[in-house]
Amino acid sequence: MGRRGGAPDSLFYTEPLDAIRSKALQKDPYYDSTLGYNARGTFHNTIKQQNGKSCGATALFMLYTDLVRSQETTMKLPMDFWDWYARCDLTQGKDLIYQAKTHTNLLKRGFKLSSTTLNISKRSDPTLIKLLLSKGYPVICSITHKEIAGHWIVIDHFEGEHFYVRDPFVGKAYRITAKELLENTAGDPQTCLYLERTGIVRQEPAESSSGEGPDS
Repeated sequence: MGRRGGAPDSLFYTEPLDAIRSKALQKDPYYDSTLGYNARGTFHNTIKQQNGKSCGATALFMLYTDLVRSQETTMKLPMDFWDWYARCDLTQGKDLIYQAKTHTNLLKRGFKLSSTTLNISKRSDPTLIKLLLSKGYPVICSITHKEIAGHWIVIDHFEGEHFYVRDPFVGKAYRITAKELLENTAGDPQTCLYLERTGIVRQEPAESSSGEGPDS
């Protein structure tokens, strides 16, 4: 969300994971989403936020590209999503859920974005985050960092005592310890946003040949 003072090259102690390029997604608006990293056999796009206050919108966008790259080939982002994405300011969890519900076709494709609050009394226990990741999709999580007055990151996987995360602040991915992740959740109540399947998939109209990307 908002930055405090100068911007470091990274919010985390470790070096970023090597960036690689993958085959471009063929349909708008994902045609330029090629940069990312591989974790446990899955490619995840890394996208840098447009401004200092658009980390939440960028985290949601990265989550969407994951769905498009997986079996969910009919995911769409209409123009009103891009209007919001371009103007996005400081974003709370409830705002991201509202935008996902109104400006994407998540519900029509059988998904909903839900939220939960990390238990402040159990800072040293990453069990809840692991439980949410076990649902099979990345988790958007708020953090509080000494350089940032509030921020959103995407947590992709856990492996032993490490988590793979994507940080829209710099548009890079990291493999960090559970200890470091939990250090960044201290001080304030933190929110985790996670995908759930509703089991209801609705028929959508045929796709227009004009495309739906920001340059359409």
